[in-house]
Amino acid sequence: MDITIQNEKNFYKTLLKIALPVALQSLISLGIVMLDNIMVGSLGETALSAVSLANQVTVFFTFIIKGISGGASILISQYWGKKDMERIKTVFGIVFQISAAIGITTAVFVFFRPETTMRIFTNNYSIIHEAISYIKIISFTYVLFTISETFIAMLRCVEVVRLTLWNSILSFFMNLILNYILIFGKLGFPALGVVGAAIATLIARFIELMIVYMYTFRIQKTIPLRLSDLFRTDRMMLKDFCKYGLPIIIGDVQWGLVGVFKATIIGRLGVSMVAANSITEVVLSLGSIFTTGLANAACIVIGKTIGERDYVKTRRYSNKIQILFVIVGV
Repeated sequence: MDITIQNEKNFYKTLLKIALPVALQSLISLGIVMLDNIMVGSLGETALSAVSLANQVTVFFTFIIKGISGGASILISQYWGKKDMERIKTVFGIVFQISAAIGITTAVFVFFRPETTMRIFTNNYSIIHEAISYIKIISFTYVLFTISETFIAMLRCVEVVRLTLWNSILSFFMNLILNYILIFGKLGFPALGVVGAAIATLIARFIELMIVYMYTFRIQKTIPLRLSDLFRTDRMMLKDFCKYGLPIIIGDVQWGLVGVFKATIIGRLGVSMVAANSITEVVLSLGSIFTTGLANAACIVIGKTIGERDYVKTRRYSNKIQILFVIVGV
C-alpha cells in the first residue's frame, strides 16, 4: 500500500514537473505576442495588421516543428524508460536534421519571396508593403527557433525541464526591452517601427539559441551530447520515426493550416478586421496553455512506462491523465 501511494505521488510530481514549466513557457510566449501587439499597435492598425499576418508564417512553421518534436518524443520517452542513451542521441540527430532542413527551406523562400508569401494572407497593398521589410528579417529567426526548440523539446523528453522556463523568461524581458528601444527609438537609437520589432525578435532568438547551446552541450549531464551526435543517422530508426511520429506531425500541421486558412479569409476583410482578430487570437490562446503543458507531460510519462514495459502502470497512468484532461477542459 505504501509503495502504491509513493508511486502515485511520483506520478503527479513528474507530471507537474514537466507540465508546469511548459505551461509557463507558453504563457510567457503569449506574453511576448501581447507585448508585440501592444507596442506595434500603437503605430496604427496597418502596422499591427502587417505584423499579425506576417507572423502567421511563424505560427504555421511553429506547428510543424512542434509536430516533429512531438513525434520524436514518442520514441525518446520510451528509450528514456529503457535508459538507452545511444538511441536517444540517434533520434535527436534525425529530428535535428529534419527540422533544420525545413527551417532553412522556409527561411530561404520567405526571404527571397516576401511579397508572394504575404499575398497568401491578404490582397491589401498597404499591409503587404508594411509587412515585407518585417518578414524578411523575421525569416532568419526560423532557423534559430528550429534549433533551439528542437534542443529544448528533446531535453524535455528526458525530464530536463528547467531550461524551458528560464529561457522563456529571459526571452520575454529581452523582447520587451529591445522592442521598446528599437520600435520607438530610445537610448539614442532611431525609431524603426515594425522593422525594429523584427530586429528585436532576431536578436532575442540568437541569444536564446546561444544559451540553449551552452546548456545542452556544456552544462546538463543527463544525456551527454556532442556536436557530432546531431548528424547521426539510422535507416530503421528513421522508419520508426515516420511510422509513429507522422500521425502527430500531420495532426499539428492540420491545425496550423486551419490558422492559415482563417488568416487568409480575415486578411481580405480589411485592416480593422485583421487588427481585431490578432488581439482575439491572443486571448483565445490562453485557453490552451495548461492543456499543452499537460499533453507534453502525458506523452513523456506514458512513453517512459512503455519503455520500462510496465504496462499495468501505463494503463493506470493513462486513465488518470484522461480524467485530468476532462477537469482541465471543463
